[in-house]
Amino acid sequence: MVSDEKQRLDLAVLHIVSRLCFSKPQKLTFGQIYRELVRAYSSAPAIHVCVATVDTLVGEGLLISTRVLEPDQSFPYTQHIISGLTEIGAASLRGCKDALAEQREVTRCVAARGNTGPVRSACPQRPASWKSAGQGSSGP
Repeated sequence: MVSDEKQRLDLAVLHIVSRLCFSKPQKLTFGQIYRELVRAYSSAPAIHVCVATVDTLVGEGLLISTRVLEPDQSFPYTQHIISGLTEIGAASLRGCKDALAEQREVTRCVAARGNTGPVRSACPQRPASWKSAGQGSSGP
């Protein structure tokens, strides 16, 4: 079973790649992806966890890897050059965004009826400690 934290990280990486490659095709290094995670979230996971996440998303066919960099002693992890989301990756991200929007609508309806119990989502939101910097948060 996939943990909520792992699923959140998967979705955060998919969202970042989608956002960075949306307006113009480009090739992203792991460092660029990780920098965006650190900028967007106050407590981004450890670098080795994020590298493994990118590698897994490539292996699962959700991210497009144009090549793998040669191993380097100073950074002993698999590094992909990412050029965007696959169709499956984009559909997964859209599906989760739709599920979150539906969850918010259900939450509003339940709250309007006076029931304030929790509503679970198939795509859990990031933890409160991961503050979002929003859409236009990427720098130069």
